[in-house]
Amino acid sequence: MFSHDYLRLALASPDLALGQPLTNKSRQIRALRALWAEDPDLIVFPALSLTGLSLGPGLLHQQLLEEALAQLEGLAAESRGKYPVVITSLPIFYQGAFYLAAALIRDGAVQALVALPVQAGSNPTRQKYLAHFFALEPPLGASFCLPSGREVPLLPSSTLFSLADQAHKTFCLTADREPGQLSGLASFLHQAQGKVGLVFRLAKESLGQTEQKRAAIQSWSQAGATCLAFISPAYGESSSDGTFSGSRLVAENGEILGQSGLFNRDPLLVDLDLDYLAQEAALRGLEAPNQQVFPLTLQTKGPSRQARKSLYRPLQTDPFIPREEAAPHYYAEAFDLLTAGLCRRMDQLPQAKLILGLSGGLDSCLALLICRRALLAQNRPLTDIVAVSMPGPGSHDRTKDNARDLAESLGASYREIPIHKAVDQHLEDLGHSGQVFDTTYENAQARERTQILMDLANQVGGLVIGTGDLSESALGWCTYNGDQMSMYNVNISVPKTLVRALCQYEAEHFATGQTRLAEIIFDIIATPVSPELLPLEENAFSQKTEAILGPYELHDFFLWQLIKRHASPQKILDLALLAFQDRYEPDLIQSSLKTFLRRFSQNQFKRSASPDGASLGLVSLSPREGFYLPSDLPSEAWTQYLKAD
Repeated sequence: MFSHDYLRLALASPDLALGQPLTNKSRQIRALRALWAEDPDLIVFPALSLTGLSLGPGLLHQQLLEEALAQLEGLAAESRGKYPVVITSLPIFYQGAFYLAAALIRDGAVQALVALPVQAGSNPTRQKYLAHFFALEPPLGASFCLPSGREVPLLPSSTLFSLADQAHKTFCLTADREPGQLSGLASFLHQAQGKVGLVFRLAKESLGQTEQKRAAIQSWSQAGATCLAFISPAYGESSSDGTFSGSRLVAENGEILGQSGLFNRDPLLVDLDLDYLAQEAALRGLEAPNQQVFPLTLQTKGPSRQARKSLYRPLQTDPFIPREEAAPHYYAEAFDLLTAGLCRRMDQLPQAKLILGLSGGLDSCLALLICRRALLAQNRPLTDIVAVSMPGPGSHDRTKDNARDLAESLGASYREIPIHKAVDQHLEDLGHSGQVFDTTYENAQARERTQILMDLANQVGGLVIGTGDLSESALGWCTYNGDQMSMYNVNISVPKTLVRALCQYEAEHFATGQTRLAEIIFDIIATPVSPELLPLEENAFSQKTEAILGPYELHDFFLWQLIKRHASPQKILDLALLAFQDRYEPDLIQSSLKTFLRRFSQNQFKRSASPDGASLGLVSLSPREGFYLPSDLPSEAWTQYLKAD
């Protein structure tokens, strides 16, 4: 399923036998044999993992250097006939200087050595471990002779490496500089833009540093639209002056994908989305440096690789919803941003009342809650909200009652203006029987409601507040010049899954003192999502949006992957089949995605004429924020490439 979309990285840190290359080779071979079945692309061991970092001057002994090189070739032999690139590390002596070298192995051979310039800095421990290593790059065109007599390139750390059979899978590597100093990694971070950057840490663990490292790596990876993987020296290094843990951490464009924790011996497996990183870097205009590219080849033609059925990375089914511990702050901030956007628009019309259609559904509930907050922030009476219920032939008693009760409980002005007669007259004028429940029948109701709100705003001096959400905008699930139109749309950047969560957040807040209000909102949340445009059948909902379109949580997942992650339709399908495998049948997932792609392309014209509305910065489909899609793009441009697994 994921054979070409991701680079699978394995960071392995078996316990170190200090100064014993043979034992370390055996332990690395054992780790490799356990990892072959996981089909990684890249397996990385810590710095100086064949000898140990903390030997001090002992690293310079000729016998140890020769033994490490011999065991390196023995380790390489273990990879014969295998696809992954293996990176281990050892000290080497070249033209009168000692280098900390990373060895790149693939398919039975050492293909290159990379000299990693190290800087001891002012740290006494680092000076003791690293002072004897050369801090400059090897000369251009250098090569190194292995014990077998093979000459291999000795490359600078500025080299970019690629898997020759999959050239888009690229990475570069370095050793860290002075602990915690960004300046030492600045050039490397530029080098790693849009790619994978592997960083060999050369420092002991320090109390309280874990979260600092995590925050710094997140920030650095986001700044360069890169994946940064840090691997620390293994447990087994000397504890004379510090503790080494073999900790590992991987961040991709600001998101932590994996973290081993201290003293965890299990390999850390992470799938890295290089397609996403490259597109992010290109969209941001990040300039890729001119780098030498060294292809890592396969020496033999082995059996074709099988498609992967697993994915080693976080895959949220509800990407717009925060993790539980972050939720209260996240929801409070969302309300603050949405409220501030409306307040700023009200500043332009300081006497205007807020007019909104209140259906008794989720979207208008959220819009009303935002209006309430805005008026309270400006010390204005809540009666300046004019909430209008406009029941029609498809309106359910449950939603009508909830609309009225919600408005009255919040202290808003409430009006009920039925639309039956106006719609009947309009359809009669068109020569429509009113008994054919087609698009004209449905849209006439939506446009009549918008006309009422607009004219009422003129009558009382008001601002029509839109209630349509981001998911509906993506799907075009709105009537052009009907509920698509307003004077300011407070919900336009809020996807349906987040609308529900924000209403839930407010209901729980009200539950501590305004229990009746909380009960109303909880019932609105529990009500099926429906446009309520067709006549009721025995007072039951005759339309359920998710039965027509597919589940909103699927559509929000599709939207996130398409816009935020720049994923192709086939990749979106593969991810959805994996993420929702225990929730929905594959046929439903695929049909919902086809619906999403078809409606997303066909309804761009509605988004091109969308009213103002503040963005939360999650996903924006606003033409004013740079989103562009041709209004006449055929949906087949996307759906033709879809095929189920």
